[in-house]
Amino acid sequence: MSGESFRLKWNDFNENLGSSLAELRSFNDFFDVTLACDNAQILAHKVVLGSCSPVFRKILRRNPHTHPLLYLKGIRAGDLESLVNFMYDGEVEVAQADLSVFLASAEELGIKGLTRQNPDQETYFPAQIQQLNTKESNLTNDFNSKRSSLTDERSGLTDENRSEEHT
Repeated sequence: MSGESFRLKWNDFNENLGSSLAELRSFNDFFDVTLACDNAQILAHKVVLGSCSPVFRKILRRNPHTHPLLYLKGIRAGDLESLVNFMYDGEVEVAQADLSVFLASAEELGIKGLTRQNPDQETYFPAQIQQLNTKESNLTNDFNSKRSSLTDERSGLTDENRSEEHT
């Protein structure tokens, strides 16, 4: 028997893990927790909730029931469904009118990718918020333009200075 060893690596591990969790969910396999709010109940996997939220992890550690029911007071059914979709898929589509309440719910539950992990962080939401239609895209462009102007003003650049730099 030789002293050699080999390292075997699954190149598509991360992609497979994500797709496997989505598959388990779509086939309703091995659910072990129920999330409830006023108008809905959603089945999920503890490992997904605990991986995506320190709040859920803490609750689930303290309550080692085989299939707990977690009631989430104050969270709307649509937001709960969207939060669970985000935790499984890594993305979700939210109407602009619902975005602030959705993000507040995510912040309350500490959903990774939607909330700041460190209170001193300047960026609150590490997830990319992508507009889905032209009207909203124009709003985003206007916002980014104004943000750029504010940044330039802070650094002492004005439109006049900028045009002098390009000549």
